[in-house]
Amino acid sequence: MEPRDFLTLAEKLVVAKNAGAAHFRTATGRAYYAAFHQVSKVLGELGFPPAESAEGHVQAVRLLQRSGDTNLEPAGGLLGDLYILRRKADYELQRPDVEKMISAQKAVEIARSIFDDLDSFVADQSRRTFTYSDEKQTTSCKDLMSRK
Repeated sequence: MEPRDFLTLAEKLVVAKNAGAAHFRTATGRAYYAAFHQVSKVLGELGFPPAESAEGHVQAVRLLQRSGDTNLEPAGGLLGDLYILRRKADYELQRPDVEKMISAQKAVEIARSIFDDLDSFVADQSRRTFTYSDEKQTTSCKDLMSRK
């Protein structure tokens, strides 16, 4: 299965006939996992897969945000935003705001944007360097992943 299949399902759930709260909450979750699995796939192909635990979600965001790539850094922020939306949709059942079509559409749009950024990154061989730099040092993503 490809991560993009989750995004396709999320898109269908948003516009389903008689869609309601469960559709919109589920669409948000599928949009998040589509983006997260695609990010994990790309990072894995680069040799830096996020941990296969709850920490992997935070690592994926952190690696993108500190990648040094002008498109991947904001994609990390978007993935973090989408993670928050997904947690609200899955765990905060008293929140009516995530039960609206507009909320699910927003999640799908964010996921699409992340896919677009990743597709652009993968297609451009000159951008395949993936390092984190601060004023003191340059660190490979592998070193970054070991940081807590």
